[in-house]
Amino acid sequence: NPQNGSYSFNEQMVPNEAVKDFFKN
Repeated sequence: NPQNGSYSFNEQMVPNEAVKDFFKN
């Protein structure tokens, strides 16, 4: 799943909270 890959990648770059907010929007 590309989305899962992007999530893992972004999670390492930015805070987990920011990642959740990003995907929430």
